Amino acid sequence: MPQDTFRFGQPHVLGLLPMLGVLAFFWGVRLVQRRRAVRRLRCARVLPVPERFRFAGPLAFQGCLLVSVASLALALALPQRLMVSDMMPIDLVVILDGSASVRVADVTPSRWQRSIQFLRTLVEALPWKGDRMGLAVFANHALPQIRLVRDPNTVLFFLEHLRNEPPFALEENTSWDTNAYEGIRWSLKLVAKDEEYAGTKGNPKSFILLSDGDRFSGETTAAIAEARNLGIPIHVVGVGTAAGGLIPLPKPLEKSGASDSYWQQRAVQELEKKREGIPAERINSAIDRDSLRRIASLAGGRYFELDAEPDAAIASRIVADVRTLRSSPAGPVFVDLYWQFLLASVLIFAVGVITLR
Repeated sequence: MPQDTFRFGQPHVLGLLPMLGVLAFFWGVRLVQRRRAVRRLRCARVLPVPERFRFAGPLAFQGCLLVSVASLALALALPQRLMVSDMMPIDLVVILDGSASVRVADVTPSRWQRSIQFLRTLVEALPWKGDRMGLAVFANHALPQIRLVRDPNTVLFFLEHLRNEPPFALEENTSWDTNAYEGIRWSLKLVAKDEEYAGTKGNPKSFILLSDGDRFSGETTAAIAEARNLGIPIHVVGVGTAAGGLIPLPKPLEKSGASDSYWQQRAVQELEKKREGIPAERINSAIDRDSLRRIASLAGGRYFELDAEPDAAIASRIVADVRTLRSSPAGPVFVDLYWQFLLASVLIFAVGVITLR
């Protein structure tokens, strides 16, 4: 096996092997002497029934003991193999657009619900053998939903909770902005915090942005640069149509009357403040492919669009792309093989004990 795909974590333990090699040489000499003695004995003695001699006799246990100790020494040296299989675990952080425009119904049943449907397919595309997924929703600001977890049921639980509408209310002006950089920065914080608590996993990582467009700005470029510096690409999945549709408006706010109490009037004032900046008339929203493609290009990812191809195909291509990220800031990922040598040592020793009978 090439040196760059196999290594020993404690190579100094391998110093025991030359000594075992010397013992194995003397064992081989004794075995040769035994076989010669057996041949001479068979030639010198004539018996009615041919005598049966074991091949190694008492030397069999000694040979098994030598091999068992050698296997144990290899186990103590911590052999490790580079993980390069197609089942390499990956980390995906989904950044989901929850602004007012995702309530548009130009795709069935709406952009938001269509995004949730795709995320269910993405969950099913992962084998969940060490794979992890996190989730955040953004509009004017990011709202964390799930940290990086290995349990698909946790992700499906949150998707079921969010299936009808985004957590940002139409009545609040913060839901009428689309700041993807907030979601990207939260995802970067999630990765940093995960490494702080759980250590560096070395799993290939990627962000998946689901949106109908973004108010591209210098802050977006800066957030993308941070992700690129960490070797984390951003795959973008667009949702919506070029024709677009009308964004629904919140229900009209009931005005306070002179007879209302102070607290009722105060509550109405607070609601009016939250509604500042919300359009008075319905506006048409179409998918902004230019901004989405720009994000994917700058972030080293790929651009996909829902309904342009099957959800399963998009999910599989994203997972396959992330798995090709063999290198990460933490370096290559190695799998321990010591337990296999340890098991071999025990089994060989057991065989040697059996030969003593």
